[in-house]
Amino acid sequence: MANLATKQILLTVLKKYTGDYLDIPKDALKAELGSLSFRLRNVRIKPQGFKQLDLPPLLAIKGGMLGELFIDLPALIRLKVDPIKVVINDVALLVGPNTESSERKPVDRKLRQEMAEKAHELKMKSIDDIQRVEKEQLLSMNNPNEQQSDGASTLESYLVPIIQNAVVTIENVYIRFVSLTISECRI
Repeated sequence: MANLATKQILLTVLKKYTGDYLDIPKDALKAELGSLSFRLRNVRIKPQGFKQLDLPPLLAIKGGMLGELFIDLPALIRLKVDPIKVVINDVALLVGPNTESSERKPVDRKLRQEMAEKAHELKMKSIDDIQRVEKEQLLSMNNPNEQQSDGASTLESYLVPIIQNAVVTIENVYIRFVSLTISECRI
């Protein structure tokens, strides 16, 4: 029963963080009996998710398949100490010319300036957030007996070692460049 709950939580987390990139059916995640190991096999890669990434403007991901995603979780009491093992295997990507990039209109100067200002604001906000977290960490280190008033800080202190201990392995990545679509071919 606990394995089913863990499977459901893991599926929710996977969909949240990879839902833009992977088309994960509800029954795709398989649990291995007697352990906290999970496999996701033959999942379609969504090309539209990669548009938000900063890929070279002339290339676009047209599609693909993820052969296998294997996740091995340690026992709950060892989660902060033992690593979470993630193995990504047999990734097949179809890459082709970005037809949208040739159709894009040049961005005017005012829009570029607005984008640069927003990027600067976001950067400054990120720096402020990092400095705030560093101050909180220093305060909590100086006062270890003091209760943390923020629930997020407690959760963060639990999640950071788990994420730092994660071991990710990527094996067998296949990339195929497709220059024409079937409709563009002439016989």
